[in-house]
Amino acid sequence: MTEEQLFVHVYESDIFKKWHWFRYHFELKLRGANHPFSEGILQARLDCERRIPGFAAGMIDAIASISGREKDRRQYEQLMARLAELLVIRHAVNYPWPFHAGFRWEPTAAGSKKNPELMVTGGLMTFGVEVRGYPECTSDANLFGTGGCAASAHSGRSHA
Repeated sequence: MTEEQLFVHVYESDIFKKWHWFRYHFELKLRGANHPFSEGILQARLDCERRIPGFAAGMIDAIASISGREKDRRQYEQLMARLAELLVIRHAVNYPWPFHAGFRWEPTAAGSKKNPELMVTGGLMTFGVEVRGYPECTSDANLFGTGGCAASAHSGRSHA
């Protein structure tokens, strides 16, 4: 997918058909200007697309689907969680793995309800990457630097 095709996909999505937190940022492109936020989002998607075919349009669709309720705080939190997912996946696909890494976005195993954001294959073991965005990280206290947020990771292995 090219950058131009991705822009067309954005403009045909619910980001422009319904009320959306990110519309202003993408709309500037239609006026001949760019916004670093929307440009960064699109570039990150294209970076991931190189390793995960279909990712760019799929992530646009996922973000566009979080729309329709004007200034809804819950939708804002969902969008922040999707941006966290995008950030982690971009780093994973650009990481210099010591093996030829393969990636699957939002895979599901037959008979399982587990759905990590990313599956990394090709090394000695396959592992899933789950990204969690915490709503408290978008509270007013955290937006203004007076709150605390934590990040955690879990390898799925027991270290007993």
